[in-house]
Amino acid sequence: MAGRIRADKEMIKNIERKAAVFFKVHLRTGLVIGCALSVLLSLTIYLRAFEALEFNLLNKAFLKKNAPAQNQEIVTLDIDDPSLAYVGRWPWSWNIHAMTLDFLSMHGARSTVLVDMDFSREEPERLSNDSAVQLRKSLQASAGKRGPAASLMPDAGMNFYKSVEKSGNAVFSYALKQPLPGASAAEVKEAATQKEKLFLPDKVAAIEFLKKQSGIKGAPKEISAAIDMDPPVIRIMRSAKKTGFNAIDLDPDGFARRYPLFAEYQGTVYPSVALNVATDLLNAERTVFGKRHIELGGKTKVPVDSEGRMLINWAGAYADSFTHVPFNLLSSFIALQAAKEEASKHSLQDMPDPMALQEIILNRLSALHMLPDEQCKYISTVVFVSTLIEFYLRNTPNTIEEVLDSLGVDAKDEQWLALGKQIQVNNFLVGAYKKSKKVLPFGELLEKSRAGKISKNIEGQLKDAYAQAVFYLENGNIEKVRPLFFDGPKKLTLGKRVISVSPAFFKNKTVFYGLTATGLTAQHATPFLERHPMLDVVPNVVNTIVTGSFISEAPPWAKYAMSAFYLFGVLFLALVLSPFKGLLFASLAAVFHCSLSWSLFINQGYLLPVVPPLSAVVVSYGAALFYRYLQEQKEKRKVRGMFSTMVSPEVLRMMEENPAAFRLAGEQREATMFSSDVSGFTTISEGVTARELANILNIYLTPMSNIIMSYNGYIDKYEGDAIKAEFGVPLYDPDHSWKACFSALYQQEELKVIQRMIFLKYGVSITARMGVNTGIVTAGNMGSEKRMQYTVMGDAVTIAEELEPANKLFETWIAIGPATHAQAGEFIDTRYLNNLIMGHAHQSLPVYELTGWNKEKYIEYWSGKPVPELYLEAFKKMIPEKVIAYDDFFASKQLPDSKMLNDIKALFAGLRPRAVEYMTANNILSVLFVRQELEGLSASIRKNENLYSGIALPGLYANDISMLKEKSSAASEEWGRVLLGWRAQLRECAGLHFVLKEKISKDEADRYYGTIDILEKSVECINKRIVFPKPEDEIAIKMADHLKELVGDKDASLLSHKTSELSETGRRLEKEIHEKLTAFAEALRTRADEYHEFLSDFCVVSDRQKEAPSLYAQGHKHYLKREWNEARDLFKKVLAVLPDDGPSGKMLEKIEQLEKAALPRDWDGAWEE
Repeated sequence: MAGRIRADKEMIKNIERKAAVFFKVHLRTGLVIGCALSVLLSLTIYLRAFEALEFNLLNKAFLKKNAPAQNQEIVTLDIDDPSLAYVGRWPWSWNIHAMTLDFLSMHGARSTVLVDMDFSREEPERLSNDSAVQLRKSLQASAGKRGPAASLMPDAGMNFYKSVEKSGNAVFSYALKQPLPGASAAEVKEAATQKEKLFLPDKVAAIEFLKKQSGIKGAPKEISAAIDMDPPVIRIMRSAKKTGFNAIDLDPDGFARRYPLFAEYQGTVYPSVALNVATDLLNAERTVFGKRHIELGGKTKVPVDSEGRMLINWAGAYADSFTHVPFNLLSSFIALQAAKEEASKHSLQDMPDPMALQEIILNRLSALHMLPDEQCKYISTVVFVSTLIEFYLRNTPNTIEEVLDSLGVDAKDEQWLALGKQIQVNNFLVGAYKKSKKVLPFGELLEKSRAGKISKNIEGQLKDAYAQAVFYLENGNIEKVRPLFFDGPKKLTLGKRVISVSPAFFKNKTVFYGLTATGLTAQHATPFLERHPMLDVVPNVVNTIVTGSFISEAPPWAKYAMSAFYLFGVLFLALVLSPFKGLLFASLAAVFHCSLSWSLFINQGYLLPVVPPLSAVVVSYGAALFYRYLQEQKEKRKVRGMFSTMVSPEVLRMMEENPAAFRLAGEQREATMFSSDVSGFTTISEGVTARELANILNIYLTPMSNIIMSYNGYIDKYEGDAIKAEFGVPLYDPDHSWKACFSALYQQEELKVIQRMIFLKYGVSITARMGVNTGIVTAGNMGSEKRMQYTVMGDAVTIAEELEPANKLFETWIAIGPATHAQAGEFIDTRYLNNLIMGHAHQSLPVYELTGWNKEKYIEYWSGKPVPELYLEAFKKMIPEKVIAYDDFFASKQLPDSKMLNDIKALFAGLRPRAVEYMTANNILSVLFVRQELEGLSASIRKNENLYSGIALPGLYANDISMLKEKSSAASEEWGRVLLGWRAQLRECAGLHFVLKEKISKDEADRYYGTIDILEKSVECINKRIVFPKPEDEIAIKMADHLKELVGDKDASLLSHKTSELSETGRRLEKEIHEKLTAFAEALRTRADEYHEFLSDFCVVSDRQKEAPSLYAQGHKHYLKREWNEARDLFKKVLAVLPDDGPSGKMLEKIEQLEKAALPRDWDGAWEE
């Protein structure tokens, strides 16, 4: 128990160590990548690359959020297009502004803010010609004062000054000229100084006055500076309630979102008109500047940026925000009041013709230029009749009906009756108020005024008039509005709202009076409108301040800090977590930031940067993904570099896509090892050139490796002609044991084709023995720091390598170990051979011969799988000699009849003539090569005759030459004489090389040696191809006869072909063969299951072969019991069934040996290598 606890603790420590290393590596990587990305992202933020997106998001946020609270006392008076149509083109006479100020002041407006109207110069004279001007001057000069004649001349400026002074609530804005963007403080000051030199004295005085009146101390130095300003004339500023600049500060995208509360001009800081109005509404007496805010009256903190600008919290689209009263509506109120004032100037009793009063009133209204003629006539008529009605009601005891009748007006006409009733009731109200100083309730008033029975409509009109009369009573202006009838409230439609507007509506209102007419006012984009009238800017700024619905902006450094926070956080987690989890976290981070930004914006009015942090999330995740991709590609290249030639493309793809499925570090794994070796390879190498030897190896190793890899085997290494492979590593494969067996069996079948091909091409034969063993091994990357290789180690590996040569003991081709036999089980057919002393422990282990596979299991595995790509590629590149070998293989192989078999036989039979023609052309090239090279070699050596002349060849060479010449003379056939002659000639060249090698350059000596070696082995190859074929081998005999002809051709008539022509013929034939093979291989892709079914019969044990294992097993039992005769009989029976059965023959030899030996008592029958 204690040991297990210690092991668990050690495991935990290992995990902790690995985790620490893992996080340390990723933290370091994250810091490196994060720092680089932070610099790039910070530079992008600094260059304002995200501003357009940020502004766009802000616009959308404004449209989605609830509108801020609106101060109901804020009203605009719009000089719109219909107003210009009524009054006339802009600029209007100051008289109109004067009347507007008088009217609003009379009706209790808190402030009238004249926005963006130029009052920086005196009102010009508005006369039609120069004579009228001269007339006025003359009259003034002669009279010394304004007389009756002079009074007829308009003096709008004087009227306006008086109105401003009288109202005491007029607030004026003036214009500031901003410098070009990017101008330095010095450039701004210089531009302002240059402009000052051009100012007229009046402007200089006005600026100086404004400086003393409005200049602010203690303002921050960073606020925006102006290069010019146009304040109102001094006389206006003396009487004005407030004076402030108005400026529209557009963001880079052209939207109006910010408003400067202060601006600096020539060292003095001036307040904006919006700030002045807001401080008035808040009754704030002082302004205190903070770091990122200004404090108004010690109560309200207005967030501003370093330049003194605040963000405007727009109340909505123009029609949906404040009450916007068109000037032509107010002008009807002004005209009615003007008509009443004109009527009150004249006493009907004193007028010679009272009827002339109507004309006087009409003239007065026409002179206002505020209303159309028809409306002027209507108002003058109504006021005139009302004056008469009020005169008669106040001076006679007549009822209203009697008065109307006396005036010739139909008393039953509800319009005139309502007018009369208004005057009657309102006069009674005024009288009662004067007596009691109390306002009678409306119901009581109707009763006491003897209004009589009236309709609902007239009652409604009386009620509206009563409200207005009470308003005038309370503000002391009742006598100014006689006769006491009042126009009903005007219905004003603003978007979805309908508002009733009467003169009393303006009480306590802050009225922003300015232009909204097309072409006369600035219209810029806002979050709500593409062309938003800028008259709305100041009301929105004032509303934002007064209601406290501020939008405060995160400090500039927040963009960098938040972006860095998200960048490093997401980057690190994306590096540590899986891509999906990293994406999930990045998405959550983005959603969190968007939610936080939205929540703060709608609830707190706090504006967080959105695009830079989101960009940081995207960039960091993308960078992590890209880094992981690069690392994966690096790992894939590493895996590909290590395993590309060692495993199948399918397995390699799996390893590349899932590197976590295997470990390169050492680990204990169960695997099946495969070891093969070509028998007699040393003998083969003696008869071929180095190039031909390499070619033979490739011809053998390539298809063998393809078969191993097709069963997910890993080619560990090539040791000369030996193959070392493993199954079940590096990728785990539970079927590794039987796959190794299937691979070995199919290799032996493929080897039969290769044997035939090599024999036809080089005149040599090869075989290969194989060992397969299953067990626990140590697998991993092993080697030096400079070179690593994935391999396996362990006793199981040693046993597999010992099983391969053990085949010699039993004369078998595939030997497998006990673990492989146990695990592969039902997948394979085997025969127990005997126990063998193997491994580092020298233990006695059973050895089995692998004889075949289970067809059903084979089909079960391959069903639905494509033909391995390695097979198809090898099929397409098949050399002509292998075509013949396959044709011979299928001709001799006993396979069940099938369409696939017939198609393959037909393919190779059809290609055979081309392959034979190719080999024939190659025969000619081979012989030509020997003749030409030998002649060239001899000629080259003879050039050095002066160096070896008179020197005898060494005895070894001289003897060989003499013997070969004798054999050549004695040869019965010409080809034999020629071949022996070539050999004699080559031995002579070799002897001369021996003599010359110290006298010529090393390069020349090496060249001679190489050429001699190649020619000797080429001659030997030709000899083998002529001599070795068996009589029944038709194609080999045919090639041998052809070679005999070529070699023995004395006059070389058969060798008259040009090498280039022969090479071209060979290439053409190869191309034709490959085209056919490629087409067939591509067709196999669609016949995969049929192809697998066809191959399943290759290694099936026949019924006859199945008899041998049973007899062998019986004989082996007698062998172990030392019952030699019984054992001998049974092994002979096996040979009767299978005459070439190697194990039975070897057992018979062993019995012969053991019969004569004195065996120990504990003898178990095991063999030793």
